[in-house]
Amino acid sequence: MVSGISRKHVIALLILITISFIFLWSFIFQDYQKQRILTLINPLEDVRGSGYNALQSVIAVGSGQWLGKGVGFGTQSRLRFLPEYQTDFIFAAFAEEWGFIGVLIIIFLFGLVVWRIIRNSMIGASNFEILFGCGLAVWFISHFTINVGMNVGLLPITGTTLPFLSYGGSHLLTEFAGLGVLMGMRKYGSLLYKTDKGEKTLI
Repeated sequence: MVSGISRKHVIALLILITISFIFLWSFIFQDYQKQRILTLINPLEDVRGSGYNALQSVIAVGSGQWLGKGVGFGTQSRLRFLPEYQTDFIFAAFAEEWGFIGVLIIIFLFGLVVWRIIRNSMIGASNFEILFGCGLAVWFISHFTINVGMNVGLLPITGTTLPFLSYGGSHLLTEFAGLGVLMGMRKYGSLLYKTDKGEKTLI
């Protein structure tokens, strides 16, 4: 979409997906499959089953209040009421111990990183550098939005990690590799200057 894909193609794809889903829901899916989808959309309908994780996550976020319970004093995470608190629900565990103020700091710092990524991509030497930077920014934003959304009960529970915070090795290596590639491209972007017509040209 950033590179200029036709809106007609996007709309046609969305219509096709919608028609396919309606057909599958009406004639293919079994009752238990429909129930799984409904629970995925609203996990709090089954708080003792598949919605348990979502409920505990919301409780953890809310119990942090303004200043949090203090580092190491989060009851939901430390007593393991909140599952996977080091990966999928790291945001809920953080919010419980650091509170609303800590969450604002994390959002600010993450926004600063995304802003720097976009700023560096805009001085790319070619469309490849620009689109790579924009794709990297979209990747970080989508992971952050989905993880926070599922931790506060606004999005379905998925296995999406929170960039730079969730425990693990592979996603951290991928994130830093992406930033490394972007910074490597920056040295070529720094060789650019703007002409009177606003066009970027190599020195």
